[in-house]
Amino acid sequence: MTFQRVPLRAALLTLVTGLVLATVAATVWISAATASRSVDDLQRRYFRAASDAIAARVRGYLEPALTTLLDTRAQILGGRVSPSDGDDLGRYLVARLRVHVQLAWLSFSDDATGRFVGCWRRDDGEIVLNRSDPAVNGGTPVEHWVRVDGTLVPHERPLKGGYDPRTSAWYRTAAAAPGPIWTEPSEFNEGRLGITAALAVRTTEAGRVAGVLTADFFLDSLARRLDEIAIDRDTRIAVLTRTGNVVAASWIEKSPADAGAWLTPSLTAATTTVAELAVGAAPSWSFDERGTTRLAAMTATRTEGGGEWVVLVSVPEDRFLEGVRGNRRLALALGGVVALVAVALGWMLSRRIAAPLHQVSRQLGRVAQFDLSPTPSPSSRVTEIHELIDTADRMTASLRSFGRYVPTSVVRELLSLGGEARLGGRRVELTILFSDVVGFTGISESTEAMALVEHLGDYFSAATEAIQARGGTVDKFLGDGILAFFNAPHDVPGHPAEACLAALDLQRRMAALEPGWRAAGKPVLRCRVGLHTGTALVGNVGTPDRFGYTAMGDAVNLASRLEALNKRYGTRVLVSEDTARAAGPGVETRRLERVAVAGRKGGVLVVELLGRRGEVDPATLAARDAYEAALDAFHGRRFDAAEDGFREAAAARPEDLAPRLLLARLEASRSFPPPADWDGTEVILEK
Repeated sequence: MTFQRVPLRAALLTLVTGLVLATVAATVWISAATASRSVDDLQRRYFRAASDAIAARVRGYLEPALTTLLDTRAQILGGRVSPSDGDDLGRYLVARLRVHVQLAWLSFSDDATGRFVGCWRRDDGEIVLNRSDPAVNGGTPVEHWVRVDGTLVPHERPLKGGYDPRTSAWYRTAAAAPGPIWTEPSEFNEGRLGITAALAVRTTEAGRVAGVLTADFFLDSLARRLDEIAIDRDTRIAVLTRTGNVVAASWIEKSPADAGAWLTPSLTAATTTVAELAVGAAPSWSFDERGTTRLAAMTATRTEGGGEWVVLVSVPEDRFLEGVRGNRRLALALGGVVALVAVALGWMLSRRIAAPLHQVSRQLGRVAQFDLSPTPSPSSRVTEIHELIDTADRMTASLRSFGRYVPTSVVRELLSLGGEARLGGRRVELTILFSDVVGFTGISESTEAMALVEHLGDYFSAATEAIQARGGTVDKFLGDGILAFFNAPHDVPGHPAEACLAALDLQRRMAALEPGWRAAGKPVLRCRVGLHTGTALVGNVGTPDRFGYTAMGDAVNLASRLEALNKRYGTRVLVSEDTARAAGPGVETRRLERVAVAGRKGGVLVVELLGRRGEVDPATLAARDAYEAALDAFHGRRFDAAEDGFREAAAARPEDLAPRLLLARLEASRSFPPPADWDGTEVILEK
């Protein structure tokens, strides 16, 4: 059946004409909805801007403490300030405290003696020097008021004796930390709440702690700073630790308990907890306070040294919604009626236009993910839409053909970027996989060409499925061989282990194909695999007009050499020591021999991949253990013990070539003792 198609312009004109009248009335409804969304957006923007600004002010208030600690440590380690000279250190700390007026205390505690040298700021701004020594006067601190000219005047106030800073929790925490730390709020000797930033001073002698520097803040000073930031009395601001302790709040006058009545319902209604709030997020919510609806938001900010603070802001809801509610009710009433008419008028025509476009959009979305599976195409009477559908179908078919020539993961990445592929690469850690068919030359000579291609297709399919199932990328087919790698173009967590499991799965799939090949009279294909983990250059290589996505470098060459070494040992899967170590405990391996392969100067330990842990039979593992013990004895020049071990391994597994190979090397070493610097490496000249 043939339909008469209508130009898209005529269809859209009909739709617009029918909706114009409805649009006039619907504008009332839209304006009300837009106003509501604008208020919500304004609310979010206000809270985000306010939270970010307050967080920046908090960071700006606290971070000078870390700068001061790092500078003081540099002065001590550079020998410009002597921690053993209490007068010299005291003058330096007093000078720094005069510069940083927001700090309440600066101090240094000596790790060897427990001597404490610090200075603190009185309410009138004057600086007091505080010194104590556990070995002097029972550890009772001695204080002097430091005049601007440096003159010391005795300062009298009741102080407790027996003070040793090394017993304090802040000292122990700082001494064990690699960098600065922040404490929870606590009560200082002055009877005022405060927080402390502490930093260990370590000597170059094995990182020994020489002492701990501290910089302290009084929390009421930070609260006064928040009062300056608050817009009015109805704006409430609080700074909390990740554990929920109140550091400072703009509306607290005397006691933090005043904040509890407001913070508790606010935090209870929050969409996330203080501990779980992500840095940079700014969630907002509403809550009821004594019959009044308030809006609140909080954001987390981080200072150096691991200090994380949560800033909470609250304002009355009426600040945003005053005057909007009445207009919204009226707009909704008027616009509701008009909306029904507009929907009825536009539904039929828009549906005929939008439905096929939506299907094409979903189809192109799948193409963007390189999902090219055939799907039924929509139909449309609109000429332009019909042409668009036809173009999308032809493009999908072309890409489906293109995808057979290049790695699917590479094409998906290229399409997701939406840009043009260019020459270039990057160095990244990969696990390289080389696979080759055993005795392929003889098989190819005795098999007709087309039958050989089809037969190889079974092997390539099994290998591709095993590699891609573990996140690997099949780079290219090299005759009867395969080059693949893991961890590019997309990251593959634990790629050494995934590559090892892919190699084992490939061997399992090949074994499963053997009965069918034998029944069909086809030659049985067996493959050897080499794996190595190392840094390689991966990217687009070639000319500006034609290039391919591949990996290059020594890591790729070594993987190829390992694949070839399987012939020497009669093994199926060989991996490098780097791959075996990185693969972890999920697989069973056997160290075979240290060799220097062609094209490489240094030796590499060749490791056989036996199977998954828990799936290798005990006899094989026992033979493995005997072989590895003999290999260690061989490398240690204990040739008699090595001979016994290799013979035991050979007897346990008569088909194993490795013990007999090492026995031959052992006899040669007895006849021609290796040099003193011999590390057991065998030079392999064949490629």
